[in-house]
Amino acid sequence: MSGIDSFEPAEGLAIAQAANEELAQIAQRYPGRFIPYAAVPMRDIGAAVVELERAVTKLGHKGVGVSLGVDGKSLDHPEYLPLIECADRLGVPLLILPNHPSLIDTNIHPYNWLTGAFGFQVDLSLVALRLVSAGTLDRCPKLRVILANLGGVFPFIAERLDQYWERVHAAERPLPVPPTEALRRFYLETASAHPAAIRMTAEVMGADRLVFGSDYPSFDFVRALEIVRNCGLPSAEIESILSGNARQLVEVH
Repeated sequence: MSGIDSFEPAEGLAIAQAANEELAQIAQRYPGRFIPYAAVPMRDIGAAVVELERAVTKLGHKGVGVSLGVDGKSLDHPEYLPLIECADRLGVPLLILPNHPSLIDTNIHPYNWLTGAFGFQVDLSLVALRLVSAGTLDRCPKLRVILANLGGVFPFIAERLDQYWERVHAAERPLPVPPTEALRRFYLETASAHPAAIRMTAEVMGADRLVFGSDYPSFDFVRALEIVRNCGLPSAEIESILSGNARQLVEVH
C-alpha cells in the first residue's frame, strides 16, 4: 500500500485504482476470506480522498492503508487531515505503514539494512506520538487507527512517557491524559515481533489493542502465527489477537 508513494502522483493514483479494483474482485470471489484495505496516493491528497471514497462506497473496501509520511512530512501534517477525516466519515480503519526513506535514514547511513529493521520502528512510534501530541486524533474521536509492527518502540517506553508527562518542566501538561492512555487510541499489529514483546505489549497496552499481522510475503506467515500462539498470554487473549479484535475493527462503526 505505502509503496505507491514512490511514484509520481498521477502514476501512483493509477496503480492505487488498479490495485483496489483487483483486491475488490478477489474479495468478491472468495466471500469472507479476504477483507480489502484500499491504497491511496498520498502525494496527491485530493485524489487520495476521492479514491478512498470510491474504494469504500463503490468497491466495498473495509479500510485504508497509508504511509506514515511522504516527502519529509509525517502524517500529523495538516495537509493529510482531509484524508484522515475522510476515513473517519466513512467509518473505516486507518492502517499506518512505514515507508522508504525512513525519517531517520540520515542517521542510519551508511548502514542501510537498518532502515527496515530499526528505522521503520522509530518512524512508527514517532508518528504515533506526533498524532497524539498534535491533537489530530481528537478531531476524529471515533476513528480506529492501526499501527504496523507492534507500534514500533513506544510500548517499551510507556513508563518513561508517563513520567515525563507528569513532570515536564513543571509547566502545563502537553496532553490532557497520560500518554499511555492517549496511545490506547491505536491498535497494534503483531508482525515480526518477538513472543516476549507481544506479551509485554499486551500487558502494557491491553490485549484488546493487538491484532494479528504477518508482513507476508516479507516475513513467514506460519512463523508469525506461531509466535502469537506461543507468546504466553491466556488462550482467550490469544484468540482475540488472532481474530476477535480484527473482527471488531471491521464490524464496529
